Amino acid sequence: MKKEEKETKTYEEYEYKNDYLSDLEIHDNYVNQEFSAYEAMLIGQVYDSVSKSISNSSITDSYAATLAIERSARVMGKLPNGMTEATAKSDTGKAKFMDLIRQKWIYPNANAQRPFFEKLRMWQLYSSVYGYMPMFYDWNVSVNGYIGPDCWLWNPRNLIPQQGRISIGDMDYVTALSWVGESTIEAWMDAPEEAGWNKEVLKELKELAEKETTGSDNERDTETERTRITDDTKRGIKIATRYEAGDDGKWISFAPDHGCKVLRSIENPHKNGRIPFVIKYSQPLFDSFYGLGDFQRSKPLQFARDGIRNFYFQGLKMNLLPPMVANANGVIKHTLDYRQGGVIMETI
Repeated sequence: MKKEEKETKTYEEYEYKNDYLSDLEIHDNYVNQEFSAYEAMLIGQVYDSVSKSISNSSITDSYAATLAIERSARVMGKLPNGMTEATAKSDTGKAKFMDLIRQKWIYPNANAQRPFFEKLRMWQLYSSVYGYMPMFYDWNVSVNGYIGPDCWLWNPRNLIPQQGRISIGDMDYVTALSWVGESTIEAWMDAPEEAGWNKEVLKELKELAEKETTGSDNERDTETERTRITDDTKRGIKIATRYEAGDDGKWISFAPDHGCKVLRSIENPHKNGRIPFVIKYSQPLFDSFYGLGDFQRSKPLQFARDGIRNFYFQGLKMNLLPPMVANANGVIKHTLDYRQGGVIMETI
């Protein structure tokens, strides 16, 4: 490698690292304030804003979550319909052909992650939870034989927007986080040269992936994951991909936890100058990328309902099992028993 090329590569890695760390800090400051509470509301848990944890001794009626789930079912009651309009008589056949492809090929087969219809309903639901919900789109070559456009729901915690910008259309780039295992890295290593992977870096990461374990991460893991998966898991190597906008925009994948080494740097394969994410908002705001969600607006009322309900049940418990006064001279202390039908031994 020539000296000039080496210096340019080092500068690029430094630039990516600088942008990534700066954007990540601002993003996580917002995420840590609100997201855990919204996720707890969704799965029927009471979140303690003081201790920043779930209160297992409290109950909730999940009223806000029920409304959001019902709304998502109404909004996405069926797949989007429509018709491709021909601009001229000579294009009529092409328009009908495009409709057939969309309805008979893309809709039934664009099932990465989950069935296409289910993904759209979840896209609506989670936009109500977080205020916004990202979806990544790309060309998919599936093992089941499908070749065509597809989409993937993206965890909002793991999409790092460019700071100071309020929409994907305004951004020069965004950074998306994902985790890959040893088998995925091996597949990249076997890819042809034109795919653009740096085989030397992949070899280093493959050796690390064999022995690297990942514990819980409060910034990246959702409250659902932390509640339902209590043990440490092996997720693999963290990969950050910087998707740039513009005609000369690139897709640059690097390993942020391993010196920001660049795995791949390619021209935007879509050749449209766009960042390949679409953001579904519950209610967009002109001064914030994160929008305004239904859970954000209903959180104070939901917490108030939960507080009143739990105070009521605490009063019921006191009435059903009131405090007992015991004479220390007449009762053996370790035999005090609050259970129904309990027997207490006395000395008098």
